Parts: sequence; structure tokens; C-alpha cells
Amino acid sequence: MLYLRLLGPVSLLQDDQPLALPTHKAQALLLLLALGGPGHRARLAAWLWPQTDDSAGRRNLRRELARLRDAGAGDALQSQGEVLCLAPAVQCDALAFATLADGGQAAAALALWRGPLADGLQTGATDAFDDWLADERRRLATRRRQLLAAEAEAAEAAGDLPQALDTLQQLLADDPLQEHLHRQVMRLHAAAGDRSAALSQHARCREALLRELGLDPAAETDALAARIRAGLGVASAPVAAEGAAALRSPTPARPVHGSAWPAELPLTGRDEAWRSLHAAWQAQQLVVIEGEAGVGKTRLARDFAASRGAFALAQCRRSDAGVPYSSFTRLLRSLAGQSLPQAGLPDWVRLELAHVLPELGAGPQRIGSADEQRRFCEACAAAWQQLTAGSFDTVVLDDWHLADDASRALMGFIAERRREGLATSPVRDIQVQRPEWPSTDAAARQQALQQAAGACVLRLAPLDGEGVYALVKRLSGADDPRRFAQRLERATGGNPFFVGETLRQWRGLGLLGPGPDGVWQTPFDDATQDYAELPVPDSVRDTVIARVQRQPEAVRRVLEAAALASEPFTPALLAGACALSEVETLDAIEGAVGAQLLRERQGGFAFSHDLVQAALESALGPERARLVHRRLALGGEAAGQDSADIARHWEAGGEPARAVAHRMAAAEAALALYADADAQGHWQAALDDQPTLAQRVRILGQRWQILSHRGDQPGLLAAVQALDAARDQARATPGAEAVALDAELHAAEILAHSQRNDDALARTLACLAHPALGPVARVQALQVQSQALSRLGRTDEARAATEAAQAAGG
Repeated sequence: MLYLRLLGPVSLLQDDQPLALPTHKAQALLLLLALGGPGHRARLAAWLWPQTDDSAGRRNLRRELARLRDAGAGDALQSQGEVLCLAPAVQCDALAFATLADGGQAAAALALWRGPLADGLQTGATDAFDDWLADERRRLATRRRQLLAAEAEAAEAAGDLPQALDTLQQLLADDPLQEHLHRQVMRLHAAAGDRSAALSQHARCREALLRELGLDPAAETDALAARIRAGLGVASAPVAAEGAAALRSPTPARPVHGSAWPAELPLTGRDEAWRSLHAAWQAQQLVVIEGEAGVGKTRLARDFAASRGAFALAQCRRSDAGVPYSSFTRLLRSLAGQSLPQAGLPDWVRLELAHVLPELGAGPQRIGSADEQRRFCEACAAAWQQLTAGSFDTVVLDDWHLADDASRALMGFIAERRREGLATSPVRDIQVQRPEWPSTDAAARQQALQQAAGACVLRLAPLDGEGVYALVKRLSGADDPRRFAQRLERATGGNPFFVGETLRQWRGLGLLGPGPDGVWQTPFDDATQDYAELPVPDSVRDTVIARVQRQPEAVRRVLEAAALASEPFTPALLAGACALSEVETLDAIEGAVGAQLLRERQGGFAFSHDLVQAALESALGPERARLVHRRLALGGEAAGQDSADIARHWEAGGEPARAVAHRMAAAEAALALYADADAQGHWQAALDDQPTLAQRVRILGQRWQILSHRGDQPGLLAAVQALDAARDQARATPGAEAVALDAELHAAEILAHSQRNDDALARTLACLAHPALGPVARVQALQVQSQALSRLGRTDEARAATEAAQAAGG
């Protein structure tokens, strides 16, 4: 009998005896077929060997199947033409776990658990495979936690407190920051008469929260400890199982005066700006709305676009920086809704867009030249044309200053095609941005693109006195609130966001509210001359912080963590940084949505305004911020977020060495899209993040491709010198022979590319003669040797080297 173990390290047993699985790729293949079902050979090859073409990928797949047969595992798989599947006779612990869990046999299911799914499996395969594996790990781990929670509840109900405590401790071993579990353990110890154990658990909870998150226990936890310490009885509460909870939508806006507070202020005082937008619309110009934070740019763009018909809104995010085309792909998904694969795009367009949109299928793995990049841009322009024509009148690009450089350049390319008459869509674009840019170069490029497109640039200023007066009159229902409006304008400078926050603060303090007739009133109406009695905060930051401080503790914790996260964030991402369960985090998010501090956004949640996020971020102390960043990095790794964003969290969390691998992954992804500047930025950040010697060699051995794109021969020679220095350091380091050989081979590759074939050949021959050369490095050496020999006219020797590389697995 064959038994496939996937819970814990991957292993395959024949009659209880383990078979030696030859490679990680073989383990990944078994994993894919067990949990993903039958798979077409081409798709399996594309997932497991992303850097090869179809024929090479199929050859590698055949080799892995042969290795499995040689290891005695051939009966584990069946072939049905082009489709591979797991043999029906193979039993699998992960599948049995799910079947038992769904059948109500929790104890039997938990007995199968030996660790996380495919623990320790590293394949170097595609992002698609890594994302799939992360999702499967998360799914099974969540199901296990649900079973453990149910078992703890059942044991407590049966009066078996030791069993309930043991199960709860298993849950805490997975995540010692779940404060509600600490409370439950404290209650059970107290119920069993062991006050000392209960108070020790409280101390462990306090220490874990302080060490990992810089938090004190919640008031509920300390109050429970105080009751236990005083010998008072405590009521037990079953542990909550993880699961989804329904979110109530925010209260819809009602009439602007009266007891309800509007979700957003009405658009007032923008008549002149509206006329400018109308003129640009009539002239079919690109519109750029620029202004400081909180001035109402997005609201104006959105309302104007809505007045002209159907519009699409794409939001750029601060995490877009360094992730090429991330802003543009979000735009395409916004245009297509949920049906991008069914949008009827031409085959050649789908193939090109698959570079950045995996839902369109497997496509070419790299954009390797300027011509290939041009074709990709043409495909993006064609997709934009098809998705907008006949469906939208306007596309609003919000927070365009946060867009990645590649997306901004691509939208400039699309604008150029329209000016040339090669794109006939009547859709107008509105770009919304702040005047602050990540660099002077980025600002200059954006200005050049605007000028080339003949854009109408509307610089939006705060509301003037009449604008604030019109807004207050509409909100309050009063006949002539002139003095109140003047006080508000002086307090806020006419910035609409500041206006809203100041009004909310006065309402929160009980100084502003509706009278019996629904018209606003204050305690000072009868005696005041200028409403100077109304307190004005020193800054909008203070206003926001004061509003947040009025929220329950769980909401405050969630908002603190969210302030450092990339939007949209999810309860699963934030929970680990808040010492809350996902259910508790979701409840807290719901409270923040109801308080109009957060809002729902496709894929999760976001702040109601980025100034709320900025205020909360600035209020975090340095050590607390570092702790939260580290927890967000761990959450991002578990959720499979963008490598660049995870690296940002590790760096801000004070652990740059843990960011190196993510920076390298982000650089490789950027290089595959011919986004050299982004790749170079990530590699430089990785070098600044204290990489290991092996990582430094790998970085130096990859980023020379950018120099090659530029034709920078002096830069290539400097790269060889840097690799030689790393090689010499590795030779002087015990146990680093493989790193030294890696550096030597990368240098040989650069020299062969630079037509210094004799030098490249000498280096590869020396490497091939070294006893420490591994199989993968041998293939690389033979490939470089073949290139150098071919360029020297030694074709027979070059052919022999190529055949040797193929025989060795290349």
C-alpha cells in the first residue's frame, strides 16, 4: 500500500517503509496531483519549471517521473494521455484529514496532524505555485484550529478541564498572541482551583504581548486576573472557533442636517473647478486634478465623472512602488469587473497580459528585450481600448502620485497612441494626484507626460470663506450660520477633510448637535460673538487621534496595525499584530467602519481617508511601530503578499536581513518585466540589508543583466571585479567553496556575454575541475563553456558541452 504524507514534511511510504523521494520538484508534483487533482503535463511543467520553454519543461517533467520510478514510486502516478493523476490506490493524510473533519470526526482528523502542509518544501517554482501552496497551508491550518477550538469547547462542556486546557495550549502554541485564548486558559485553571497556574498564564500573556507587539493586556484580561487574584468566581466562556462573520454596511447618508452624520460631506464651493472640468471634457483633454491631502480631489473627480455617465475608479496604493505595472493591472481589473478572463480579449493580447495577470493563463515568462516590451505595451493599449470602449465614459486614476513608474509610463504610451489616432476610444481620463512625488525624476517624468498629452492641470485649493459658508448652511439647516462658518474656516483653513474632522470633534465633545427642529445648535449660540468658545485642535492629527481614542480598545489596536499595513488589508493580516482572533479583528473593523474611520474596499478594507492613516502612523512610538511592522511582515508572508511590501515591513521592523530574500524576489519579478529601474532599486536595497555572502553573490550575479540591457561595458567589468572580491572572501571562509564557485561562474557568464571568451572559458574549466561543484552549477558551467566555445569557432567542442549540459539535467 502506498501512503502519501503531506502534513509535515512530504514523504511517501510503501507498506509503512519510506521511499526516497529524489527531489523537491518530485515532492511538489505529488503534492499538486494529490490536492489539485489531475493536471495537464504542460501546466504542471509551467508551474514547476517557470524559466524554461514548453519542450524543456516537459523534458524536465519526464525526468522527474523517471526518478520517481527509479525510487520505487512509479505506481503512485497514472498517465491518461497528456493528463497525470495520483493513482486511486494511494492514500493521503491531507485528504483523509479533510474527510474526517467534514464528517465530524475531529479527534481522528487531529491525530493525523504532524505539522504544516509540506513543511520545509522549497521548490523555487512559479509565484502561482507558491501562492497556491500558501493558500492550501492556510486552509488546512485554519481547519485544524477550528477543530481544536471545537474540541476544547466539547471537553469543557463534558467537565474534562485537563483535556480542554491541553487543547487550548495547542492553539496557543500556534499563536501565543491570541489574548482571548489566554483568558480562556486562565478561566479554566481558576475553575479547576489552580489560581497560581491562572495567574502564571496571565503573566505569560503580558510578557508575550509586550515582547512581540509592545502592548499591555486588554482591560478585560487584567480584570479577569484581578478577580482570580481576589479569589472571586469567574464564569467560563467557550473558545470561539474561527470563521467568517457578516459585516453590516456603514449607515447610509441621511439628510445632512438632523441627528445623523453624513458618511461624507456634500460637494460644495467647487463651481469654478467644475466649469474647468467641463471645458476639458468638451475638448477631450486628459485631466489632472492636483492638490494637497484632504482638499477634496477624489470627491470632485468622482462626482464629475458620475455626472458624465459610467466611470471606472482605480486606486493606486503606496505598496505599488517597486512592483511594475501593479497600478495598471488594478485598472484593468476595475474595467473588467470580475470577468477579465471572459472579456473576449484577442489571443495575442491575453498572451502578453499573462505576464502580469496570471488569471489569463500561462504566458511567456520574461520580457527580455525592448521589442518584447513594445509588444507588451501594445497589448496593454489594446486591452485598455477594448475594455473601455462602449462601457465607460471616464476612467479615474486616484492617488496617481503613488503609481509605479512602469504604469505611469504605460499610460503615457496609451495617451500617445490616442494622439496618433491609433486608439479611438472616446473615454476620458482623470488623474488625481498630490504635488508630492517620490523623487524629482518621477515628478519631471510626470510633468513631461502631462505636457506631451496636452493635459488640463487643475490645481485644487481649499475652500474659501464663501465655500465653507455654503457647506455649513447646507449641513446645519440654519438660515444664516455666517459666524459659525467663519470660526470653522479659521480653524481649518478651508480644507474639507479638516472641516469634517473638526465638526466630528465638536459633536463628540457634545458641543454641536441638532436641536428639536433638526437645526444645528451649540451651547454658545445666544452669547457668542465669534464662536471662539469652540475649542480648536492644534492639528488635524490631534483631531483624528482624539476620535480614535474614543473607540473601544480592540478598535484602537486594529487601527494602529492598519496604519502601517498596505491597503486593502484583511482581518487575517491584522489579527497577528493586534493579539486578537480573526473574529475579534473583524468585529473591531466593523466598529471602525461604523465610526467612519475605515471603509470597505474590494479585497478588504481601507481607511476612510489617507490622512486618518497618516495621523495614526505618526502617533505610533518607534518601538511599537517596529513590532507591528514585524508582525505585518509575518502576516504578509503567510498571505503571500507582494515581496516588495513584505521587505518594507522587515526593514521598518528593524530586521533588514529578513528582507533580503524578499528584495531579491521583487528584483527578479521586475527584471522579468524588463523594469530595470525597479529591479536595480530592489537589488540595491537588498545589498544595503546585510545579505549573507551567498545572497550577495546571487545579487551580483543577476543584476548585471541590467547593465547588459544598457550596453554598459565598464559597468559589466566592475561587476566582474565585485564578484571576484566576493569569490576571494568565500575562499577564505571555511565551508563556502560552493559560494566561491558560484561567484566564479557568474563572472564567467558576464565575461562570455562581453566577448571575453578566453577568460570565460578558463574560469569555467577551473570550475568544472573542482570537486565541490554541484549538479546545478555544473549545468551552468557547461552552458557558459558552450557559449564561449561557439563564439571562438570551436563548434564541435561547443556541441559536446551542450550535450553534456543536457545529460546533466540542463
